[in-house]
Amino acid sequence: MPVVAQAGDDAATAVAQTYRRFARLEARGRSAAYEALAESVASDTALVSFIASLPLDITRDDDTRWLSCLVWPGEGDRAQRLEAAIASARRDPPAVHPGDMLNRPDREPRDVAAMAALTGEPRW
Repeated sequence: MPVVAQAGDDAATAVAQTYRRFARLEARGRSAAYEALAESVASDTALVSFIASLPLDITRDDDTRWLSCLVWPGEGDRAQRLEAAIASARRDPPAVHPGDMLNRPDREPRDVAAMAALTGEPRW
């Protein structure tokens, strides 16, 4: 679901509105759990602010330290794979375009094809 925002809204307001919209228009009547989760996220100021700050900037040490905290101890070579991915992304930074690729008039066909190959659908 694309982020719903109106002129003048800040990113956090847009994120909260999107989660509320999902809860009320998509989840209601289909999944009480998803409806409650989406409403909870929309009401959590710290979580909404974090989501609004995404995507993380791979060139910032604070962001990469945060990512490394997501690797649990004992998960094999995941820490090494993350370090290699960060190094690769820093050498050749990917183009990051926020939003829904289906609603981006400036999207490039190769980007859509690449995302479809990775995720099975042309969006991120």
